Amino acid sequence: RFRDRLQRQRAHLLGCLSEPAAEPTNNRAERDLRPAVINRKLSCGNRTEQGKTAWQTLRSVAVTLHHRG
Repeated sequence: RFRDRLQRQRAHLLGCLSEPAAEPTNNRAERDLRPAVINRKLSCGNRTEQGKTAWQTLRSVAVTLHHRG
């Protein structure tokens, strides 16, 4: 069953092998988020769900704009 499932999901699981620009892991995204998580925790921006959501949204937009120049 496992082999059959891998065969069916091969394009999704191994797409990084056929597309040179695709990274096989999400390490870059994790590293990009780490400073934001530390800032949010140090600034008490996570005391409420609304504060946490605001921090996540603002940081995501800032990082995206930085990467796009």
